[in-house]
Amino acid sequence: MGWLRKKGRREPTIRSRVSRLPEGEVAIDARGQTCPGYLLAINRAMDGLDDGTEAHLLVDYPPCTEDVRAWADEKGYTFLDVVQEGGSWHIRVRKFGPSEIMGQAMGAAVDQAPDHRLSPVRGAYLIADRETLSAAALEPAVRAALEGGAGLVQYRDKSGDREHRLAEAQALAALCHRHGALLIVNDDPGLAREAAADGVHLGRDDVSVAGAREILDNGALLGVSCYNQLERALAAQRAGADYVAFGAFYPSPTKPEAPRAPLALLRRARRLLDLPIVVIGGITPDNAAPLALAGADAAAVISGVLGAEDITAATRRLNNLMRLHW
Repeated sequence: MGWLRKKGRREPTIRSRVSRLPEGEVAIDARGQTCPGYLLAINRAMDGLDDGTEAHLLVDYPPCTEDVRAWADEKGYTFLDVVQEGGSWHIRVRKFGPSEIMGQAMGAAVDQAPDHRLSPVRGAYLIADRETLSAAALEPAVRAALEGGAGLVQYRDKSGDREHRLAEAQALAALCHRHGALLIVNDDPGLAREAAADGVHLGRDDVSVAGAREILDNGALLGVSCYNQLERALAAQRAGADYVAFGAFYPSPTKPEAPRAPLALLRRARRLLDLPIVVIGGITPDNAAPLALAGADAAAVISGVLGAEDITAATRRLNNLMRLHW
């Protein structure tokens, strides 16, 4: 989190006192803390409050307003105001849970939608890219990632050899299913159906979500690439997609020309969407944490895991980082 990264500072002692005010409000006394110390204290106290609670944060050190706003934004809270009274500052923040945020944004119908947190689209999402992996390396690499806890694997092969692609997709589907994971096929719902895969991932030039549904079983997972376009994600949700993907969030060695997606887009998408969000583009176990904290459910990776000396260990570490949001 940006508000925690202060060069040359130790992590401060965390302490705060929480007092109940009228119904729906609490006071959190973090006096004695400096910034960002009081943000750490407030963060811990807020985690234990009910959704919808308005918190009055009391500090005796001039608040770093930008840091407070960034913290509230990352947590999905609403920053209300900062008021000085004597030698203290009162910061008001309202805590919203995911259902309230989405209900405000999308209307009451969203409340009836399935909770995205129950989806299998979670954690490390390996892209088995045939431009990166040779035929000989394909299954061993995927197996290593599965042993590290990858719950989804996407088979991506842009070649025109359908018979070869079908054989590889069938083998990967069987391998994934033995490990309790799902296989997604890139671009081609017909291939996904023939290979007994679990779903398909669609780009802007592929068949529509409705078209893919006609080809695949109703229970198949349909993912949609949304690049850096929130409107495309909202349209995918309305069309019945099961997850959306944004990126690139970091420079991508696989697709260096890919449009960059800002962290603010991810935060806003988390508030507006009741779908799992996959992030992609230059992601590694070393840089995934801010994306998880901003609301990502899964991180799609190629070189970030396949380029590691120990694929299993890298996958396991990425899974652990993504759990920051769970």
